[in-house]
Amino acid sequence: RSYGTPDYYVQKLFSTNRGTTVLPNRIDGQTDGLFLCSSRDAGSGDVIFKVINRQNAARSIHIKLDGIAPVSGTGEQLLLRADNPNAENTLDNPTAVAPVQSDLNGLATEFDHEFPAMSLSVIRVHAPKM
Repeated sequence: RSYGTPDYYVQKLFSTNRGTTVLPNRIDGQTDGLFLCSSRDAGSGDVIFKVINRQNAARSIHIKLDGIAPVSGTGEQLLLRADNPNAENTLDNPTAVAPVQSDLNGLATEFDHEFPAMSLSVIRVHAPKM
């Protein structure tokens, strides 16, 4: 038996959601414990955000996709966090800390999104299907 560690899942999320073009980004306001990188995947056209919130409280961010249009209005989020900051994956509980995928709807070139405390979020804003 085996299991992935939280570090393994972080590396997997970053390596499978790389994008091909780095996009500029800026965070206005308080940035303590908040880290962001963004890119675009040339193959799918998706815009990819990776956001780390190291704070003990959720943070809401206003995302504005300057020069990125159109978007399909849909996307997905892969969220890595644990309800207990001391949680560990074990043989008996191999996914105590593992990514959870959820669909996102109502996305536009500007939207607000809340990032949970002590989390890594990967958001893919889908490009329209041609």
